[in-house]
Amino acid sequence: DSLLQEMPRAKPAPKGGGSGTTPLSPELLRAVSHIPGLPAPLASALQGVFAEVKGGEVSRTHVVQSGLIQQVVGSLETDYKADSASDLLLIKQRLLKLRLLTQICGALSPDLVDITATVLNMVCRVLGEKGKGEESLAALGLLAILLLRVPGLLGDRLGEVLGCLAVLSGVEEGKDGCSLVPTNLPHLHFTQTANSDPDLKRDSCPDTSESDMSDGEMMGTVGDFKRRRQEALVQKEALYTLGLVAKRVPKKEVVSFWFMFLPDRCFSPLSSSVTSLCIHQNKKVRQQALSIMAEFLNHSGQFLNLSQHSDKTTSYTSLSTALAVSLASLHSTLLARMREPLGPTELVAVLKLVALLTEHAPYSRLDPSLLD
Repeated sequence: DSLLQEMPRAKPAPKGGGSGTTPLSPELLRAVSHIPGLPAPLASALQGVFAEVKGGEVSRTHVVQSGLIQQVVGSLETDYKADSASDLLLIKQRLLKLRLLTQICGALSPDLVDITATVLNMVCRVLGEKGKGEESLAALGLLAILLLRVPGLLGDRLGEVLGCLAVLSGVEEGKDGCSLVPTNLPHLHFTQTANSDPDLKRDSCPDTSESDMSDGEMMGTVGDFKRRRQEALVQKEALYTLGLVAKRVPKKEVVSFWFMFLPDRCFSPLSSSVTSLCIHQNKKVRQQALSIMAEFLNHSGQFLNLSQHSDKTTSYTSLSTALAVSLASLHSTLLARMREPLGPTELVAVLKLVALLTEHAPYSRLDPSLLD
């Protein structure tokens, strides 16, 4: 006598979600439905959606109308207010809900602004606390779905999202997430042709094996190894998600956080940048960082044209001067990497980045020595 068979059907909620179906695991629905003490509205919504799953797929419209997304978010908010960080059972239950939320958010569409905002608020809450391990991984997976389905709805939360990703990816050495403030830029016109296909599916984040970790990371006790492996998995997923931000979010919004990607000492509150990760000791991290930088530079010509080299020393550094210094630093980093023995995959990635710089950097406005 399954609980799912006993629960009443969910009442319809708002329309939306777009046409088609989204993957949804009946086993995951069943596992969440068996969590003790679920609110009646959540149990009802689970029943309604479960009845509509066919062959591991469910109508996006039905998911949205069931109200299940809002109910799962509300349940998670209650769970996190309970402050049960040391309760392993509750952590497992939160993980189940986060994973279910990730799947049902495949039903989101750009017109569902309010629903997306509640999900994004939950994502920022989880990612804002470093050291949550599997919960951080689940929240990063949820953020990736939002970037694939509704990248234009991050809006005012983009600075907060990037602050969290900075910490989890290793760009920022702080313990907790921070909220970044965008740079005020003049009106820019971009020729970005980002893939707007809402059905675009994300790549899976492969497991981190011993070969992905440095010798230093593998030293220590079994507990130390598991912790470092978990941190490596979180970093890999955070870098993947940061790449999605660079690729999917409107370019005019991404470049306002340019200091997250380019090296800078004047405008950035961060301890480093994605460029710094291009020389990381871990090859996998370097490759991901190079890929992110390629996405950032692509179609960024209008922004890079703001740079202007200056030999004058003043107490104030303008955006144009800081940007020119950053581009010179990026050139130096890439040229230094090309002088080192690199594998073919990394060498191609570095050369691609050099080609993008050659295409988009305004050399007439940069330090003349760059072309020596």
